[in-house]
Order: sequence, then C-alpha cells, then structure tokens
Amino acid sequence: MTDIEAIEKYRFCLNLARYIMAQNPQLAEYQLQLLKNTLALGDEVKKGNWIISHNIDNHVKSYIIVTDGQPMTTDTIPEWALNYPQKHVSADPDANPRELLDLLHSIINQFDERHQPITNFLSNLVSSIDCYYESFMINMEEAIIISDLCSSASANSYTYTEILLHEQRQLVSKYDAMEIPGDAAIVPLCIMDFLRHFQNKQLEEDFSNTLATFIRNPQQNFLLNPEASTRTVQSLYHTADAIKNAAQKEFTFFIFYKDLYEALLFYRSALYLGALLIDHGIVNSDLQHIVYMAEEMRVIICLSIMPVYRNNTPDFLLPADIFAWLGVITDKKLQNVCLPSPYWIHWNYTSLCYPEIYKDIALETFKISRQMTTSTKKLKKYICKLEEKEADLADESQVIDFLKRYLKNIEQSFLE
Repeated sequence: MTDIEAIEKYRFCLNLARYIMAQNPQLAEYQLQLLKNTLALGDEVKKGNWIISHNIDNHVKSYIIVTDGQPMTTDTIPEWALNYPQKHVSADPDANPRELLDLLHSIINQFDERHQPITNFLSNLVSSIDCYYESFMINMEEAIIISDLCSSASANSYTYTEILLHEQRQLVSKYDAMEIPGDAAIVPLCIMDFLRHFQNKQLEEDFSNTLATFIRNPQQNFLLNPEASTRTVQSLYHTADAIKNAAQKEFTFFIFYKDLYEALLFYRSALYLGALLIDHGIVNSDLQHIVYMAEEMRVIICLSIMPVYRNNTPDFLLPADIFAWLGVITDKKLQNVCLPSPYWIHWNYTSLCYPEIYKDIALETFKISRQMTTSTKKLKKYICKLEEKEADLADESQVIDFLKRYLKNIEQSFLE
C-alpha cells in the first residue's frame, strides 16, 4: 500500500467511525441496511425523486428522501418533497448487524508495518466503538457524564459558569475523539447549556444541590422554564452554525470533517430540545425555524461524513476528479434559496462535502473548461492561498501540484 492510499483509507475509516458514532452504532447499521435496500429498488429510484419510508420501531417512522438519485435519511418529510411518490422498505432481519464495524476491521487489516501508528490508533478507536453496540452502554455513559458534572460541581470552588464551560469542553472533546456516541452526549450538553442560560440565585448560592435537583428530571425542568430553554435552543443552534462556518473555511480535510462532526452534535442537541418544546405546545416561529433548519443540517452533515453514502464521489486525493465533480454539481442554479429546496440541499451538500476553497477552485476550473471565462486571475489567487498554508496541508500538497500544472497548461493554450 502506498502512502497516498494509506492516507485515503485512513480518512475513510475516520469518517466511517464518525458516522457510526454520530448517533449510535445500532442506528447506523440499520440505516445502512435500509439504504442498500432502497438502492436495490432499481434505476427508477436511483435516478428519480422518492420518499422511502421505513419503521425504526412500532412508534417511530423515518424516511430516506431520494432527490435526483441522491439519498438522505431524515425523520421528517421536507415541504419540498411532500409530492414525491412513496415506497416502503424494511431492513433485512438476517443482515449482518455489525457490517460497518466489520468493514472497519477489514480496512485496518490492509495497512502494512510501515503504517503501524495508523493501525494502532484505528484499532483502539474500533475497540471503543465496539462496546457501544450494546444499547445499555449508551445510557450508562450518559449517566456517567451527568455524575461527573455533579462531582465537579461539589468539589470545585469555581463559579458555576466556569464549571459548566469546563465540563462542556470535556464532553465535546470525548465526543470528538469518538469515545462516546452522540446519543450519550445530547442530554448532558443540553443540561449544561441550559444552566448557563438559567438565571437563578440558587445556582450561585448552592450550585451542587440545585444541579442534583435539576437532573432528576431534566425534561420536566426544560418545560417548566420555557424562556431559558428557548434561549438554550438558540445558543446550541448558533454554536453549531459557527462551528460549521469555521469548518468551511478550513484548508485541510482532517480538520474540516472533525469540525463538521462537532457541529452535528450541537445541531442535534438544538433539534432535541427544540422538538421537545414544540411537542409540548411551546411554539414560536423562531423555534420552528431552528428545528426545521437543524434537521436539514443534520441530514446534510450525516450525508457528507458517511463515506458509504458517497460511492459516486471522487477520492480526496484525485484533484482533477474532485474539481470536475464539484463543477457539475455547483452548476445547478439556486432557486428559492430562502426556503430549503432540492437545489438548496444540493448547494449545502456541496459546501459541506469539501472545504470552501476547493469548491471555489472547482467553479473556476469549471468555468475555464466550459470557456465561460478566459481569466485565470481568481485561480491564481486560490493557488496562492493554498501555498500560504502549504506547510499545514501536507497531504493536500498533491492538489497544489495539480493546480500548478493545470494553470500552466491553460495559459499555454491561451497563447496558442
């Protein structure tokens, strides 16, 4: 295995692990089976617009929305897809319940001795993930996180705000490192963020006991304090947006996808708490908008970080293919961007599939290849930006080399 192939497989493994842990391993495996069964319905579904419904359990229904053959999992049918024809699929009861985990193991076994540090890291990561295939472990981890928060509250002399911020950073770090699944982190994150927005003298005077009272029934306390809960939803959502926007400005794929994975936790937390309030009649237009947008972003980020969903997209390290593919997708005209639509979804998917600078480069190379422009000024500017970051890019250096050759060929063709 070459170093380039090792890097690509390493990235694939990281994103696959993120997808497994974004919610919980059992759901990730279940969704994979549904996706495979959806695509097995034939070319009519692969190339068209469909709503594929399925039942997660007796009480919960979920969907795969297929737009121009691109599948996206969601718990709600978007307004723009309401008129799509529907089909129902079920997961195969005899399917391998650990197919994604087995895939990770098989890829790890492909690394040779030269890449032993990668093998060791991924093996430890998979061992951590493996234990969360048992659902009780997720509930246990959530309880441990809340217990640690209570211990910190009683043992520290810091202000409650400092304690909450510290524990929140610890929680997010564990999630980033895929030591805990997203489902174990959501309620603790909501509690921590809520208490930061909950103005109450008891917190200042006796944080430890107030916290212990709150966590006995957090949902009830969220509902009893709708104003603080609404501010918490807004805070979680805006934090997610800020992390997502920062990810788009990154130059390296490693940090880009790490940031997206982190943004996903905050979007899901805003979605959880916002939906809880709405379900209990605490409704306003801002809250509804946030819940709607948080679900859209959850779907798009899951689609972006899940490599199995991206079979028709190019490898990271093949810049010519990346730019050609991105150029075709971004050629779609945006329509009615104020309201989420298939075009809006495509646009955001493109934005969240690669860092922004690569999309900008793709558009320029696409315009030049289509003879929509003969100016290489913007392309040179983007190459300069990449060169300024070249020391940090390391594995993306092949992209810079490709662009330099591409620019030279273009300029020569102009002279001819």
